[in-house]
Amino acid sequence: MASIIYLLESGQRAAQSTVNAAIQNGYEIFIFPHFSDLLIDLKTHRPDAIVLNYRLLPETYDELRVISSYFTIIYCEKIGVDTRLNYYQSGINRVLEAEHARPDTIIRLINFHAFCKNELPSRLPKNTVQKPLKDFSLVNFLNRAVNEKKSATMKIFDDGWLARLKVSHGKIVHAWYRGKEKDDAILQLLHHSRGTLSFKEFSDGSDVIPVSSSTYGLIQEFRYEAKKQQEFLDKLHSENPVFTVKRGTGLQDETSYHFHVMSLIESRSSLKKILKETHLNTYNTIRTLQDLLKQEIIEIDSAETPAEEFSDDDREMMLEAFFRPGWERAQVLIVGSSEASKSEMISIIARSGGRKIVQERGVDLTDVPLGHNARLFFLGISMGDELLALLPLLTSQLAGCVFLIDFAQKLSFDYKKYFIRQFLAEYEIPAVIGVINVTKMSEQVVGELRKKLEIPPDIPVLSLSPLNFSGIKTTILGLTKKIPINE
Repeated sequence: MASIIYLLESGQRAAQSTVNAAIQNGYEIFIFPHFSDLLIDLKTHRPDAIVLNYRLLPETYDELRVISSYFTIIYCEKIGVDTRLNYYQSGINRVLEAEHARPDTIIRLINFHAFCKNELPSRLPKNTVQKPLKDFSLVNFLNRAVNEKKSATMKIFDDGWLARLKVSHGKIVHAWYRGKEKDDAILQLLHHSRGTLSFKEFSDGSDVIPVSSSTYGLIQEFRYEAKKQQEFLDKLHSENPVFTVKRGTGLQDETSYHFHVMSLIESRSSLKKILKETHLNTYNTIRTLQDLLKQEIIEIDSAETPAEEFSDDDREMMLEAFFRPGWERAQVLIVGSSEASKSEMISIIARSGGRKIVQERGVDLTDVPLGHNARLFFLGISMGDELLALLPLLTSQLAGCVFLIDFAQKLSFDYKKYFIRQFLAEYEIPAVIGVINVTKMSEQVVGELRKKLEIPPDIPVLSLSPLNFSGIKTTILGLTKKIPINE
């Protein structure tokens, strides 16, 4: 079956030249003179690529999110840098100007995208294994490699960077991690738990020169560092504090370690960011921070300590549950019974990851990066007629919905009942009812809500404060159907 291209173009000559190039390369191509016509067709068909004439695009970027799961190209004569960036942030893959917007160039880009998606993965050697790093114990492998004299190469990909490790006859002969080499690189790799691993065992009879004197020694050092890091975190009562330098104090015994770590603290880096950016190993970084705290050179900045955030395991769980094959974006709706409730909840989610909030047409938008180029968007909007009008534009790649119901607004329950029933009938997605302004979530309150709002028995009902990240996190993970929610 031939691959399909959708083309948004009203000019006959421009459309014909693109059609000719597409047909020559074996594509089927369908032309739409209006963006609205293209959106209607997407409800029942899924093309392999979409090509858009800039002049025919809608005025708001929100409408482009409907097509963000497709490989999309915009072509134009000239476009400003800010506008180009806005299109990229809306999910457009390429924006081509003038001489770069020729039909043959457009088709070559579509061909290359198809190659990367369909053919390139199959070109890996048959004995190469790919899996999430969290499912692979590098420590256990190195132990086994030493005992069994194994040889293997591995690469780790995580959000645009690459780490490499090579073991020959049970000895590490090459290690590279974000600019670090040898022992430092190996220790940092052992501490890293995210990303995708490409792993291949091989036979090698040649003599090798190891980069480390003792693999066992490195493993023991890693375990010691991990233990000291956990003890340090336990004493701080925080997983990711921010430190600040106390003015008017001086170091008693100054070392290069002190100056290096303090330079990171001066830029108000959190602990996790310090551990990521420092050239020191984890143990030396922790020891330096402990020494600076002991000398009262630094202190924990409670005002700047980051909010609670989604853990790596949380992000992996959401990535697995919310994203279909080929998706790089998914969306969760936060439907508030008031403007304040949805805005507060979006604000807490944004703060948890240090992300920005975009507000447009009554919609609050933020996102949580999940790794592997995937981003989970949270769209906050008030329950009302405006939402009904915007829903067709907001429900592309919709993965779940949280309804915030104000228990104090019982007089408006009839409208909420109508809206929730209509929404659940049209969109078969996970949903949760979060009840705000309720002092105690008793069985009687839950029963009353289910009856008045006609909530189906499979939809959880729970008490929720839009300002409490822990409750918000539980609610969102409950949408994945992997975290039980106790009403």
